[in-house]
Amino acid sequence: MTLTHERLVEVLAFNAETGMFNWKVNLKGGVRSGDLCQCKDSSGYVVIRIDGKLYRAHRLAWMFVNRVYPDKSIDHINGVKSDNRIANLRLCSRSENAQNTKAHADSKSGIKGVYYCKHNKRWIASICLNGARYGLGYFKTLEDAAQARANAEKRIHPYARAI
Repeated sequence: MTLTHERLVEVLAFNAETGMFNWKVNLKGGVRSGDLCQCKDSSGYVVIRIDGKLYRAHRLAWMFVNRVYPDKSIDHINGVKSDNRIANLRLCSRSENAQNTKAHADSKSGIKGVYYCKHNKRWIASICLNGARYGLGYFKTLEDAAQARANAEKRIHPYARAI
């Protein structure tokens, strides 16, 4: 069964200002009408099970307000995966959504798109656009590489958030 807007508003209440969902019905397992939906998946997204299917809450928030299930990605503008306030959500492509990510946890530089090349003994800055990676140059200092990356982000990544 495909989730409809009518079914969504039948079982859940949504506060667009807080981004919180509450159940409007009693469910098996002790869930009562009025209970807060606050389960998170291993990635940190709030998830809600409706009629046996698991949904991410930010996608349900979009559907609740706009009456249709999103056909594109939903970006958390501030990067907080559990902040489902409607003002913090925007419809975007996967490429645009990827612009709003942090550096990988194992990054030596701590800066997205900047890494150290042992062979050249230089920092390298790069950026992705539409699935292609573009080199921004080799730099003597981490600061110079980070500045080159930040400048490129300003030009081509309008969805990137300031970190």
